[in-house]
Amino acid sequence: MNTLNRYIFLVLLAINFQLVLGQDQDSSETKSEILNELNYGLKKMLLMLKKGEKDSAGVWFKENYFELHKHNLLTDSIITTLARENDKTIKNDLSNKYAAKDSLIDNELHFFIVNELQSIAIELGERPETILPESFIKEVEKYVIMFSQKQKFHAFFQKAINKSRKYVPLFREHFTEKGFPEELLFFIIIESGFDENAISKAGAAGMFQFMPATARQYGLEVSKKSDQRFSAIKSAEASSQYLKDLYLELGSINLALTSYNSGSGKTRSALKELTTLHERGFWAIREKSKKLAKETREYIPQIFAAIVIAKTGNPEKFGFKDPGFPVRGDYSTFIIPRSINIKKLTESLNISSEIFFSLNPDIDSNKLTTPMDVADYPLFVPTVTAERCLEFLRKKFGPKKFDGSEPVNVKQTNVPLKKKRKSNTKKRKVGYNPNFVKKTEVYNIGEEFIYYVKRANTLHLVARIFGVSEKELVKWNSLKFKSLKKGQSLKIKAPKKITKYIYEVQEKTSYRNIALQFNVNANSLKKTNNIKGQFIEKNDIVEIYSFK
Repeated sequence: MNTLNRYIFLVLLAINFQLVLGQDQDSSETKSEILNELNYGLKKMLLMLKKGEKDSAGVWFKENYFELHKHNLLTDSIITTLARENDKTIKNDLSNKYAAKDSLIDNELHFFIVNELQSIAIELGERPETILPESFIKEVEKYVIMFSQKQKFHAFFQKAINKSRKYVPLFREHFTEKGFPEELLFFIIIESGFDENAISKAGAAGMFQFMPATARQYGLEVSKKSDQRFSAIKSAEASSQYLKDLYLELGSINLALTSYNSGSGKTRSALKELTTLHERGFWAIREKSKKLAKETREYIPQIFAAIVIAKTGNPEKFGFKDPGFPVRGDYSTFIIPRSINIKKLTESLNISSEIFFSLNPDIDSNKLTTPMDVADYPLFVPTVTAERCLEFLRKKFGPKKFDGSEPVNVKQTNVPLKKKRKSNTKKRKVGYNPNFVKKTEVYNIGEEFIYYVKRANTLHLVARIFGVSEKELVKWNSLKFKSLKKGQSLKIKAPKKITKYIYEVQEKTSYRNIALQFNVNANSLKKTNNIKGQFIEKNDIVEIYSFK
């Protein structure tokens, strides 16, 4: 098919398909007149192409592109084909017209992102004729570049994409049955990176970053005995219901997401600043309201950027690997309370490790066990092995259903230990090797001891770790400033009996594993030592504070 015939075919397709679509979407007299004029113009453009007047057709197309796009009279494939294959000058002109003068990316990628954003906006409930503000597109592009090109963000996103291929299928029905599109679930990347144990500075916890009061409002237990915010399945149901309530209140998914970040009160205040009813929506308050905090104003662009990068077929375009979603019907899901040995499981099911890791891309292929600190962990296995898997799990954990229906108590700590615990059980035996304890110091109530400040310690953090107040620390140390320096000595009076262990690590392991051995708070262990990352090397010395 030659170039002229391609033009003719594509424009005929646009006219035949979009004439009907235009009639269905526009009811006002003004819109009807505009549509008639545009459709008449498309017919004239077709005649120009038939006569070989490609240059004249291209001029009309360039002049009317934005109106055609606004009224949804073009499909992505038509725009792309006209721009990429037939006339490079059209492509450059359109890209330059749509992009800011200081666009951060090349025209082809910009053009792709613009089309993706328009599609995503419609999926999230925006009207098809909505034109996204150029400032918003530029903001999204900024985050796309940041997430894909900066090393630390790239690593974070690659891990989040891997985990999304496990958790999006797990959460899909919770959200789609309430009317939300599946793409919405990628907002979890911005909330927590699909990290089951995420905790914010403000105290929001879990994959869906619930504050305690909101979590309780939506049926999650948050108490000294249990914190169900760390249960991915239970918090997914709570999150979908919360977003549904916000949507019913505000009438927009984008406004619901805005309120998920900042609270519906701030969103309502921002909406009250608008002057007309027709302005009601996220785009208007983003441009005109000063009520929203910077974090909230950037939240929606970040979510759109995450969707652009992570949705099916897109990761490779931005330099990421895409493990792909498991095919529906090919796998069965079991919710397990504790970790299991992967080799023993695969041998029992008679499947290869490659098959196991392809169904569970959230687990690094060099791991020997499933995650040790995840409550209600979803295990995917081939459907044909489901009965054997159930038998294997019952031998290990007892006669359970493994469908998430059994209650799992999650201990509430800064980085929680996700083991089911029964009340009135005997005190757990200490799991560390006493031969590697180099020194032990015991501080009784009221006794003074010295703590040496570690990297990134703050006064508030030290006070919280040792159960004292900031005022007491200031008083005991005659501090003039609240800022602390690494290596600074702090006098602390023990509020309860504290045992300090100086321990030599026997082999490379995670700091969470050391915390389990000593039955202490894992986050406090990390903060009271100069631990970077997840692991402690063999022969490293750590300070461990045990509170009794």
